[in-house]
Amino acid sequence: MSVQNASKSFLFIAWAVLAVPYTLAQGAPGQSGTPRTEAGTKAPAYEVVSVKTSQPGCGGMSLNSPPGRYEARCVTVSGLVHNAYEVRSFHDSPAGLPGWADSVLFDIEAKTDDDTAVAMQKLSYKERQELNNQMLQALLVDRFKLRVHYETRVQQSAELVIAKSGPRLKRWPADQKPRGPSWSDNQISIRGGGMDRLVMCLSDVLSRKIIDNTGLTGNYDIK
Repeated sequence: MSVQNASKSFLFIAWAVLAVPYTLAQGAPGQSGTPRTEAGTKAPAYEVVSVKTSQPGCGGMSLNSPPGRYEARCVTVSGLVHNAYEVRSFHDSPAGLPGWADSVLFDIEAKTDDDTAVAMQKLSYKERQELNNQMLQALLVDRFKLRVHYETRVQQSAELVIAKSGPRLKRWPADQKPRGPSWSDNQISIRGGGMDRLVMCLSDVLSRKIIDNTGLTGNYDIK
């Protein structure tokens, strides 16, 4: 399904202004990069992590996070920060990141221990996503020495809803394994993902937070 056509047949975007948490990064004195946890508890973290520089011409960014694993291809540190802290403004990078954070591309593979992977399969999508974010934050602290603090800024947001003509989305076959999404400035490909993936990609491409109010569930094949 074409994103351009989707704005006419599947959804429309109602603009709004929303105050959201904004992540500031990289090392001012006294700032902490440790993910927030309850007092006395240890922040969750991946057990094994591989970080490599991407090959030239690797193409658009792709992410995949099945329970207990995290796989990213052709991703910048800025992109990782935006995903870990759910900041959706790729064209307005968090203040304080070094220049190479928007240009150097990395391939990242990470996994938890087997017991954690099994436990994550029993979590709801929202619970699993929150845990993935915390572990990605820990990865950024450990491998890239990220330090953060929080402040509030005002930015534009948009609402994703179903048009009067109804949704025109192709269901992903239940017997096929979903694949991670890939996207760039002029294309989005979601092979077996839900509205959460579409919202994530649209937010990054449009450089503003998109809120899903479609009520749609299930996985789709979107292009």
